[in-house]
Amino acid sequence: MGKVSDIRMACALVSLARLPQEFRGKARAAQQLTGSGVAAHVWEMAAQEVEHCLRDATLEPLTLESAMSESGYTRGHLLRLLRDGRLPNAGTDKHPRIFRMHLPRKPGFGVDGGTIRPASSRVQAARAVIEG
Repeated sequence: MGKVSDIRMACALVSLARLPQEFRGKARAAQQLTGSGVAAHVWEMAAQEVEHCLRDATLEPLTLESAMSESGYTRGHLLRLLRDGRLPNAGTDKHPRIFRMHLPRKPGFGVDGGTIRPASSRVQAARAVIEG
């Protein structure tokens, strides 16, 4: 496999929220291995860009249709949460919106059972429990 496909595969295995941390680790490794700050700087810039994208995504106001497809909850349930004040309305009464960061997730919704791999050691099992 080529270097680019190796990087893509490695990135796919790491959760998006952990990418900045992973990129900063690569920045430190690049600095130690090459002694050049150029590669380390590129990894640090990538970490900052991912952090900005993640922050922007959490602040995105979602329509009810988008919120339904991301959360697994029905339109009626989401409207009830808004009406009861359990979710803040990022829109108007006529056109409600829900910030992605406030969106509830239905347990088990969106989990692909085929991608879950059993832990091959006690350490991996403990790590999986801790990291959620």
